[in-house]
Amino acid sequence: LLQDIFPDPIIESFMLCREMDKCMDCEPYYKDTYNKLKENLRRLPTALILCCQTEEEAAVMLKESQGAPVGSLTAFPRVSVAIDTDQKDFLSDPRCLTVLKKKFKGEWADWNGISNSEKVARIVVHTVGYPITSLVNVLTNGKVFKSYSTPVARFISFATSYVIFLMCLVVFTQYKEKRDLRGAPDNLFKIIIICYVWIFLFSWFTIAWTDVIQLGFRRFLYSWWRWYDLIMMSMYLLAFNAFMNSWLEVKHHGQPYAHRVHWDPYHPTLLFEVLFTFASVMSSWRLFYFFQIFRMYGPVVISIGRCVKDILIFMSMFVVIIGSFALGLNYLIEHYKGNVVLRDGKLYEQPTFMTSIESAIRYLYWAWYGYLDPERLEVVVGQFGPDKEETKHYLVQSAAELLSALYYIILVVSLLNLMISIMSNTAAAVLENSEKEWAYVLSQIWMEFFDDCRMIPPPFSLLQLLIHGIVYIFRRLFQRKKYKDVRLSAWNMNYKSEPEESDDKYENLMVELKHRLLGRRALEEKFGKEAIIITGMETLNIYNAI
Repeated sequence: LLQDIFPDPIIESFMLCREMDKCMDCEPYYKDTYNKLKENLRRLPTALILCCQTEEEAAVMLKESQGAPVGSLTAFPRVSVAIDTDQKDFLSDPRCLTVLKKKFKGEWADWNGISNSEKVARIVVHTVGYPITSLVNVLTNGKVFKSYSTPVARFISFATSYVIFLMCLVVFTQYKEKRDLRGAPDNLFKIIIICYVWIFLFSWFTIAWTDVIQLGFRRFLYSWWRWYDLIMMSMYLLAFNAFMNSWLEVKHHGQPYAHRVHWDPYHPTLLFEVLFTFASVMSSWRLFYFFQIFRMYGPVVISIGRCVKDILIFMSMFVVIIGSFALGLNYLIEHYKGNVVLRDGKLYEQPTFMTSIESAIRYLYWAWYGYLDPERLEVVVGQFGPDKEETKHYLVQSAAELLSALYYIILVVSLLNLMISIMSNTAAAVLENSEKEWAYVLSQIWMEFFDDCRMIPPPFSLLQLLIHGIVYIFRRLFQRKKYKDVRLSAWNMNYKSEPEESDDKYENLMVELKHRLLGRRALEEKFGKEAIIITGMETLNIYNAI
């Protein structure tokens, strides 16, 4: 790849890594071989960016658009490709992180050099005052409160907006109202709160949909918080549908107040309460997304996310095991359903725990968390004869208890402990490479806030999309010639990409980096690997001078 026939060895390495992933999926028995090839390919881009002597050279490398999706509006297309191809070594390199961090801080790069009062003023603008400042910024086309063009300020505004959204959920669920109310709330305050929640979610959906358009559905699901958003928004969509059905039903048929004993078991209000509860719980967990940016929480959150795959594998095995045992126990005991026997003057009836497949699954599931009581597996046959002697089917009783014991041994003793050990290994592997994993996730979060769709936080981003989207449509429909070769943004009318031109700056940089890397390898072979130790940019400059 360092030969002249490959003008861009970095993108070639990235694409070959992607091909290695496809080969591992098609030929899993050669997984170790493909992994070794992939690791060797990953070293080349890292070695090349390591040869950059200045921050400007690293920035030129990251701004190269070859290999990035067509129409991408990101500031660093090469970083997007690195994220897509899982180039954690490349993204965790200090030169790459320095360029991204400088872009993320933007105008706030002077944070350590300003007074405390100015720091407080900046934070207040994007926390307490963000509802007003964001609206003013949109209405003035970014001429007032220009700090919204700074990614770190956008992040603070988004975090504040999401905290307020969670507070609205808490208020809506804890605000007291009549318990027999169906349909929409009868209190103006709760109506305002639920309307804000729906508008916020719709605004969040427009941002997520923009990510889907820019990244594609496959690349959209690379990050855990995106597929998490997909599940959470689907839950809220179902809750909104139940809410509207309940409201329309009450509007057409009346009787908003009725005791719950008279409600249909599947009334839309009940469905709304259940779905909204689950969605609210998921919304609280979504707060970990913002915690990832901090070194204290980042590696821990990432390790938890990596363990989700192990949990899903365990759950699939759990369903098969619990289903098989429930089927067998139900077949043994269902024949005795409804049987009764008189013992010491008391009437005993066959327990219903295993008399149907649903009750058997339910009992075995909850027994997984505690003690599996053998008395609940008792087989009641009945009585016969003039003396009313009780009949015992010891064979069936023993078989049921044996199956229950096997279930507990296989699922709890063996499989559960195996899952714990697997999850421990997964978490340990993440924590062992915590800096690399955290840098990889940090790069993804930073790249998200470089996009204009996150300039203004929800729900005020809807107004931004409305104003700038109208301008975008007008330019595309009525000014096609003027903007024919220019990429436009529906979220920012001021964004205008330059027409693509042939630029030799990146090609010249690649040629120079190849020479530096080959020279480094030559010196290593001559003096040995321990003869050259690169500890920083200054040492690298001295080495390149030699």
